[in-house]
Amino acid sequence: MRLAVGALAMLFHGQRLLLLFKWRLTVVQVLPAMWIWAAMLDLKLHVLHGASFHVLGGPVLIPIMAGVVAITAASCFLNAVFAFAITRPGPPEVRPAST
Repeated sequence: MRLAVGALAMLFHGQRLLLLFKWRLTVVQVLPAMWIWAAMLDLKLHVLHGASFHVLGGPVLIPIMAGVVAITAASCFLNAVFAFAITRPGPPEVRPAST
């Protein structure tokens, strides 16, 4: 019970820090969080409910694959910026973490 209370206290403290004081960190973390959410939603729709995948072929796959790769690369970059911003000493800053 103490661990659950401590976990909730840390969660709410972190949310307060992000939303009230350093809202730019929330903006940086939105794309990676939504990308993971979309991947899990797709997994839930196709794997857990027994639906089959639609087969796509031909040149339509090239822009789809390029888009997925670009969004994944951007998500990794933004996740790294978030990590560097919160691990530096002092208050979290986005601009120095992105360079």
